[in-house]
Amino acid sequence: MKLYKILIVLIAMICLTACQSTEFQYDLNELKSEVISVEIVNAYYDSNNLLVIDVVRTINQVDIEELLIDFSKIQFTILIGNPQITNGDALKINYVDGYEIVSNNSILKYNFIDESMTQDDIYTPKEFEDFILKWKQE
Repeated sequence: MKLYKILIVLIAMICLTACQSTEFQYDLNELKSEVISVEIVNAYYDSNNLLVIDVVRTINQVDIEELLIDFSKIQFTILIGNPQITNGDALKINYVDGYEIVSNNSILKYNFIDESMTQDDIYTPKEFEDFILKWKQE
C-alpha cells in the first residue's frame, strides 16, 4: 500500500511538471527597435523534412508599426510537452541577425550568425488567427 501512495505522488509530480506553461506577449518597444521587415508566410515541412517558407504577403514599411502594435497585444502561451509541427499561415519577423516564424502552434527562431534554429511550442488564442487573416488580406 505504501508503494502505491509513493507511485501516485510520483505520477502527480511528473504530470504537474510536464504540463507547465508560461504566458507572454511581445514587447512593442523591442519589436519597433529590432524588426527590419515582416511577412505573412505559409510555412510547412516538405517530404525531406526541410522547412519551406512561401511568402504570401510582404508588409510594406508604412504598415509595419500598426502590425507590430496589433501583434504585441496577443498573449501567447509556451507549452512544455510534445513537439509541434509548424504548418500553415504564419508571421515571419525579420531581424538583422535572424528571423522568427510565429505560427498557430510554434515559434521557430533562426539565427544567421551561428545558423541555429530553436523552437518553442505555443498555444495561440483566436486573436492570433484573426490577426493573420487581417494582415494576409489587407
